[in-house]
Amino acid sequence: MTILCSTHLPSAQAGPLAQTATPEPEEVYRIDQPAPNSVVRGTVQVTGSASIPDFDRYEIHVLGPGFAQPAFLFVNKARVIDGPLYQWNTLQFRDGTYVVILRVIDVRGQFKEARVTVQVENASTPTPTASPTPTETPLPATTPQSPGTPVVLVTPTAAATPGITPRPVSSLLPSLQIDLQQLCLRPFLLGLVLAGGVALLLGLIALARALLSGGSE
Repeated sequence: MTILCSTHLPSAQAGPLAQTATPEPEEVYRIDQPAPNSVVRGTVQVTGSASIPDFDRYEIHVLGPGFAQPAFLFVNKARVIDGPLYQWNTLQFRDGTYVVILRVIDVRGQFKEARVTVQVENASTPTPTASPTPTETPLPATTPQSPGTPVVLVTPTAAATPGITPRPVSSLLPSLQIDLQQLCLRPFLLGLVLAGGVALLLGLIALARALLSGGSE
């Protein structure tokens, strides 16, 4: 009796299994909006991309008038490709020139930056609205009145209040001097009169005595 044996061995593979390689993330960091040198006001949508190899996070900073260094505004741990990065409220800043900074940081702390300069104008002067020109209303025609008797208004003259007219001091001095002289001469004249009277009386007495004496002899 004849026994036939058949052995089936699997064929060896030509090489190892092919492996699919993981693609490296795209390195892109940029700010699309707002556009460079644009004028912004109110709340501004900052859009763009933030993605680098070994990505850790991205931050938004702003540098403006009077800033010693960029001010930190926002941080995000997620990659962004062509999408919104941050809502910037410009009302919290005074008007002026600002630099918006996108800083993309990897796990080792190294970073790449994108910058855009804008002009914040929240207090801009509004365009004045032209006011309507007023229409002049014509006045009604007036009929001239016939001339009448003219009325003469007499303004009364205020009567002067009589007062005492002061005499100058110089005019009073002569009269005062005359009065003083008269006061000084009156006693003197009176004395002369009295002395004359006494002398006359004594003379008459002496004459009478002489006559009497002559008659008696």
